[in-house]
Amino acid sequence: MTESQVTVASPLIHPMRYMRTRPFAEDAVRAYMRSCGRGMPTSNLVEIIGDLVISAFNLAIEKVPREKRPQRAMAMVTQEGSLAVHVGRYSAFGRNIYVMSPNLLAMLDHTDLDSVRVSDIRLPFDAFHISFADNFDGSLPGPPNRIDG
Repeated sequence: MTESQVTVASPLIHPMRYMRTRPFAEDAVRAYMRSCGRGMPTSNLVEIIGDLVISAFNLAIEKVPREKRPQRAMAMVTQEGSLAVHVGRYSAFGRNIYVMSPNLLAMLDHTDLDSVRVSDIRLPFDAFHISFADNFDGSLPGPPNRIDG
């Protein structure tokens, strides 16, 4: 099997995992399609998705004992709304995914991007996902914040 034929389990692809783990994800994608089509997110869309996220959060939080509830719930709800908008855009533009192979990530580790201007970058699609699958061990501060794409 060549690198271009590598199969990656869909749970390793963030947008696919998001669609499976969020009860409001399909509704958020439909809302994006109805509200924006292939355009940019609108304030109306953000409000619709915010309502979906808050409703799902309120249903879920009722099952969690008060002492185990998150301290900064609004930050979590806001982040979920943002992710839902991104997944909606990704879906609206064809669900294009690029998987970074271990060899390509190793080459990228040795690449100097200091002289690359943003204006020189030409992206293949208006919205897509780049997956690192299991090939990258970077993370953001605080658990569980593994960077997977």
